[in-house]
Amino acid sequence: MQHSTGMRTTEPASMTPHTLAADPGLHHAPALIGDIGGTHARFAVLESGVISRVEVLASADYAGVVEAAAAYLERVGRPTVASAALAVATPVDGDTVAFTNLPWAFSIEQVRKALRVQHLRVVNDFAALARAVPLLHAGDAQHLCGAAASDAPPFAPRLVLGPGTGLGMACVTRVGERWHVLPGEGGHATLAPHLAQDMDLIRLLWQRYPHVSAERVLCGPGLALLYRSLAQIAGVAVDPALDAPAIATIAGEQRDTLALETIRTFCRLLGGVAGNAVLTMGATGGVYLAGGVLQKLGTLFDADAFRAGFTAKGRFSDYVARVPVLRITHPQPALLGAAALLRE
Repeated sequence: MQHSTGMRTTEPASMTPHTLAADPGLHHAPALIGDIGGTHARFAVLESGVISRVEVLASADYAGVVEAAAAYLERVGRPTVASAALAVATPVDGDTVAFTNLPWAFSIEQVRKALRVQHLRVVNDFAALARAVPLLHAGDAQHLCGAAASDAPPFAPRLVLGPGTGLGMACVTRVGERWHVLPGEGGHATLAPHLAQDMDLIRLLWQRYPHVSAERVLCGPGLALLYRSLAQIAGVAVDPALDAPAIATIAGEQRDTLALETIRTFCRLLGGVAGNAVLTMGATGGVYLAGGVLQKLGTLFDADAFRAGFTAKGRFSDYVARVPVLRITHPQPALLGAAALLRE
């Protein structure tokens, strides 16, 4: 069902100059590119390597991918597009795609026909983010810890991860003359404790969930779950209706020490997951953080807590500590990556 009052945001033109116009492999005919998550569906037009007309729709306002894409195209004047690339917040394996955190499922071929495009590429959203990483300019990411990005091995694997509606993760590495994306579902790996008090948290979550994944707490809904869980462990009564934005608000106003501790714990656990992934993938080229939760936290993001979890790797603490960690500040990196993947 589509509602005409659905949320819509037009992104500022300031992101437009960061284009792929210098990349000769990109299509010159207009193409539709999209980044569709559990909360928002972002669309843009790619033409001659230039990304423009970016808009953000509320995913819940539409019955599916076709309806959301059609609404976007209608709003930007119905341009004729010959191809499309969609980054989606779910694994992509075969023709049928079902979202993890959104009640949508679709056939890639049926969507291609409905959009009347010759070519449609559908990829995982963090695969698109990973593909964007080598294209980022110096001003598109904020250094948080570790070595400077310029000091990292230039062609070593780079990891991207981030909490949003879920916890996404992917890697990109250089092979020959091309960058290759290694998509994954690391957010669903088991959450590991880093400190003794983490065992209390995990034991509590085990009472409710047979498998406590990293995504269970390291995402938007997970931040609220973490807040309630820490309150229960501490024997503190809290409002069970508080969501992640509300928790961030009261933490920012210094009105709730538990909210501040929740954010510190969140950042530390996220750092631990990132450090584990670096060791698993040998991602010495850098860690790039993204995701809507980090945007909402803003200056509340605790880089010291993240670093503590990131480097707590015993004999390999020094190995991990040297890896650059950056926070992506480019406004629409998944669209940038989807545009690059369209030609590959």
